[in-house]
Amino acid sequence: MAPAATFCFVDVMRQLERRLEAVLERTANQFFRGTPHVAELAGSIVRVLDLSVDSNGLVPNRILVPESVTAESVPALEAAIQTAIFERGWRIEGPITVVPSSTRAVSVVVERGPLDPWGVLHGPGEPQLKLNRSIIGRSSTADVVIDDPSVSRFHARMWRQDERTLCVDLGSSNGTTVDGKAVGSTPMEVEHGSSVQFGAGRFRFERIDDA
Repeated sequence: MAPAATFCFVDVMRQLERRLEAVLERTANQFFRGTPHVAELAGSIVRVLDLSVDSNGLVPNRILVPESVTAESVPALEAAIQTAIFERGWRIEGPITVVPSSTRAVSVVVERGPLDPWGVLHGPGEPQLKLNRSIIGRSSTADVVIDDPSVSRFHARMWRQDERTLCVDLGSSNGTTVDGKAVGSTPMEVEHGSSVQFGAGRFRFERIDDA
């Protein structure tokens, strides 16, 4: 049985790679028709990021590329890379920035910066989700802080991946529910308009980005 499961996993990963390549090409060509090298370079950069992802799903967002990359190509690269990152559900802590430089190879760095919200939790405090893989909790160091004694310090995590919004509970004391269903360590999908409850704190989720 184990080999069959392995083959299934490999098949899923190959499908993901093919979909990622299609997304990169479609996004790049939307900006610069007739310049397929943009999609190819974006794919190479994403593979570098794939080797850089840490245990929390964090990948670098500042990308240094050789000076041969033209300034006109930068917007397409940034858009394609950002789309690929959200397809995979990775976390970034600032906007995607592609910088032509004197480097001979692609170099990547984590750089914190302002991000537009991709979702909002309508309820007490109206907390916004800006970071992908946002940690929600009572702690002041959580990405989304909910000031409620029934909420654990690090209560749950929410993120967008492959056009879906997902949520897991992080072992909280009072649990997490989505539309009345208990959330565990297995990701549960959160629909636009879903009722999400962290402890006693109840919110209505709204997806507000176009990713």
